[in-house]
Amino acid sequence: MIYLRPRMAVVEQTARMIAHRPAGQCSRHIPRDNAPKAATMSIGKKIAHRAEAMKGGAKKTTGRATGSRRLQAEGRGDQVKGNLKQAGQKIKDAFKH
Repeated sequence: MIYLRPRMAVVEQTARMIAHRPAGQCSRHIPRDNAPKAATMSIGKKIAHRAEAMKGGAKKTTGRATGSRRLQAEGRGDQVKGNLKQAGQKIKDAFKH
């Protein structure tokens, strides 16, 4: 069963919420509760994943400069692995909220 409130009740409730919010707070971001939010991706992991991607890029560039296909392939692998870890962590953070 779906319960629909009259339109005026919703408008009055919204007006009350806006009137009681602290100054500087956007009306679209009215907090639902005072519980602390879950911590997002830790800064240590963020740095480690970024460093891994950068290390891969450096290896890839070095491989190109020296003509070493093995080093170039290793670098691409490390770079992709670091980027995938970053993307996975961002997706995990998105579902926490």
